[in-house]
This record gives sequence, C-alpha cells and structure tokens, in this order.
Amino acid sequence: MDWSRTKTIMIVALLITNFILFVMLYGNQVKGLWPDSNSDQNLSEVVELLASRDIMIENELKTFPDSLPGLRLTYEMFDEEYKASQALSEPMEYVNGFYTNGVAILDVKENQTLEYSVVEPTSIVKEMDERKATEVALLKLSEFDLYGNYNEIVRSEQVDNGDWEIELSQFYQGYFLENAYIKVTVRNEEVILIQKKWFSQVEQLSDQHPIISLDHALFKAVPLIKQKYDKATITDIQLGYRMIFSPLAIDVQSGEAAPYWLVMINGTDPIYIPASVTE
Repeated sequence: MDWSRTKTIMIVALLITNFILFVMLYGNQVKGLWPDSNSDQNLSEVVELLASRDIMIENELKTFPDSLPGLRLTYEMFDEEYKASQALSEPMEYVNGFYTNGVAILDVKENQTLEYSVVEPTSIVKEMDERKATEVALLKLSEFDLYGNYNEIVRSEQVDNGDWEIELSQFYQGYFLENAYIKVTVRNEEVILIQKKWFSQVEQLSDQHPIISLDHALFKAVPLIKQKYDKATITDIQLGYRMIFSPLAIDVQSGEAAPYWLVMINGTDPIYIPASVTE
C-alpha cells in the first residue's frame, strides 16, 4: 500500500470534513456579511458569533476609515559613541561591544535598537506613584535626547517588585506604527533601563489601500484567538501599519508599511490581521 498517498487522502478528507462542519455551525452568521460589510447589522452578527465562541469585547467599538494611504518608514539610526557621550559621564570606555563608565552601559544593536541600563541598581524599592514615575521617565528621555516624535504613552504599570514600567509607542495621524517603542523602567525615582527602536522618518505615499471592514477583521481573528484560548476578551482594537519585510532581508533600515488591524487579547497579546482588501 502507498502510505504516502493514503496519508494525503486522509488529510484532504479531514480538511473537507472540518470545512463542512464550520459551514453547518456558522453558515447563517457568515452568509451575506461581505462584500457589503459596513452595516451595523453585520457587525452585530459578528459580535454575536464571537460571544458564541466565548470571545467577549470589552469596550465600545469605534468607527474606522474605508482606506489608508501607504507609508514609507525609515528607522532611526543611532551613533553609538555620540549617544554614549550624552548618556554616560566620563570617564567611559568601549568594552565587549558596548560603552560603559562603570555605573551604566549603553549598547546599540544593528544601529537601530538602543539600550541604556544601570549596572548595579539598588535592590531596595521605595513607594512611588504613577505620576512621579512617568515624570522621571520623560525627564530622562529628554535629558538623553531620546524622546521620539509622534509618541503616545500606551502603558504605565507597576510590576511585582515595585518598579514602574513606562512604554511609549509611535503613531502617525492616530494610527499605530508596529515595532516602534520606547520602554523605560523606573526604580526609586531613578531610570534603570531604557530601550528604544523608532522611526525617524514617516513618508506618506500617494497610493490608497482599501481597508477590510472591522466585522471582517474580527471574523478573521476568531480562529487565531481560538488556537490559543478557550475563553478570551478583546480589550482593544486599533488600525495601523506594519513594515513589509522580505524573508531574505537583513538589517532593514527602511521600507513600505501596509495597513493592519491590531486585535489585543486579554490586555497583553496582540493579534495582527492584514487590513488591505488585496492582502
């Protein structure tokens, strides 16, 4: 017996069976949703479908545009020696691939990802509120000339040991730019860690990308969510951009970005859905 051929037939049969079961279970919800997918009725039907799969939506759904322009993004390229001179007091030296003055370290990877860290931060953590921690973080970013453009604080969280983690993300005209961040850790009114990767240039292109509707994006997110969770809560939905990388690309400095939906699960787990109609 040709086991390879038999195995292929069994896999195909299982796929067909799963498809038939899906249509039988959810055919009524899916029928007629697209291409006329911008109505409130379609969105409410998808919300009902999500609820039937134990996927809740935490906040009221916002409205989004029907299209977005293309973008070309260019990463900020850090001059490691210059940034070290801003962040580290003298005397400093270059050892093992990074700059240090014995108190702190400044390291730049691939000219794009900067990390500043205190060598031996105190282990004693004193109480500090969110307002003060944010003030300390932003002051240090300004002092080191690391405060990026188009930024927005997206997370302020006190972790178990009492440290505050302040995270900024980059946005363009209200739309997120994925993989652009500034992360700051504050302890005892001192910044002990900074990590930054940012786009220094954002160029809007002339082309327009028609966007799949929100109900369509949520429907496409269902199997991705169910792969990981029996029950889940969608805590945020955003529209923005992700850089398009070639699988063979190494050390990419710039490139075009495509529109994506971001569906945040349980507050910490992002799922990205291609938003262009053609993708």
